[in-house]
Amino acid sequence: MRTHGTLALAAALACGALFAAPAAAQPQVAIDTFRGPAARALRARIAEEVEAFGLDAVPSEQGVDAARQVGRIDGRTLRRGSRFIVRLRVAVGEEPPFTLRGRAARAQRAVEQVLDQLVEPLEAMRQLRTGRPEPEPVLDEEVPPALAPAPTDAASEEEESEASEEAPSAPIDPARPRVSLAAEAGLLSRRLRYGDDLFDELRAHDVSPTPAFGFVARSFPFAGREGAAGHLGVEARYLHGLEIDSVRDDGLRFPTRMRALDLALLASGPLGERLSLEGALGWSRRGVSIGPTLDGSGSMQSAEVPDVRYDALLARLALRVQLGAPLALVGGAAGGWLLGVGAIGGEDGIPVRRGYRVGGHVGAELAFGLFRLGFRVGWTRFVLAFDPEPGAERVAGGASDDQLELGMRIGFAL
Repeated sequence: MRTHGTLALAAALACGALFAAPAAAQPQVAIDTFRGPAARALRARIAEEVEAFGLDAVPSEQGVDAARQVGRIDGRTLRRGSRFIVRLRVAVGEEPPFTLRGRAARAQRAVEQVLDQLVEPLEAMRQLRTGRPEPEPVLDEEVPPALAPAPTDAASEEEESEASEEAPSAPIDPARPRVSLAAEAGLLSRRLRYGDDLFDELRAHDVSPTPAFGFVARSFPFAGREGAAGHLGVEARYLHGLEIDSVRDDGLRFPTRMRALDLALLASGPLGERLSLEGALGWSRRGVSIGPTLDGSGSMQSAEVPDVRYDALLARLALRVQLGAPLALVGGAAGGWLLGVGAIGGEDGIPVRRGYRVGGHVGAELAFGLFRLGFRVGWTRFVLAFDPEPGAERVAGGASDDQLELGMRIGFAL
């Protein structure tokens, strides 16, 4: 009986070993360290891809059976400008490691690029232990791109490593800084004209280019995060013209002040590796005030040109083109509905039936590390349609007020 029991036990153990052998022999791929933005999600995605090929994806920190190991994968992710970069180092068996790269404006697209390149290496790992015939040898000059080592050197490897580690504290996109602040200096000018002035009672008015100073502040507080929040920001801009003498159509000069204030919510996103589009929705104010002056006889004269204060709901679209590492070109158009016009539509003016504003701007920006140097030309036209009352002394169909800005900005971005 003891002999029969021993034989039965041995047979059972043999059967168990037979059925256990295939699982024990399953090839293993070491999933090494992944670093950079969204590295944890990328590591999980790579592990899923490895498992889909019938290989056992084992995190290196859990320990890998050297006898069963058929490959090793580690990776890094980083952002440069508007591009998301994925880099995988893959080793098949005992062969030297090589690099796969994906680069695109969207993280998902960059990951898809490296997954497409990873198919052949994973197939090669699977064939190391499945008993399938080895593929025909390939000459060096015919090495498939997915298996060919990428041309890198120690300097570039170190540069990408440092960029990856510093990514959380660096701006993701020049168009979407976490914080930027710039001082602005430039010139403001104005040209006011009336249309259909029936009684020639209304005075045209010009303001020659006058020095102006101000600031521009922008912030994308969640830049770097995936999703819509990373593309939303705020902007504030203020510009104040120094008091100068402006000229009425009869040549008399009057002290004049000009100022501008803009507050807006921003939404910015890439259209490609070098293009990005920005939309803004906010409130804008432009003001011109004109004081009295003394004429040649010493009498105090009024300008007979009403002060204006254009308050508007404003929408803006702007396109940014990154020409190279330091230089970007920007341009856009804006339009809005006037909520208020000041004295030009008050008791001393003509009632305004409706008003709107249109405009555009072009410029350039140079980036030197954290510092920014920018140039900008902007034009705005305010259009008013009047609704004069019967018997009014001043009657006009409308007015156009053109304002031109020329400025330079110096600041920093984080």
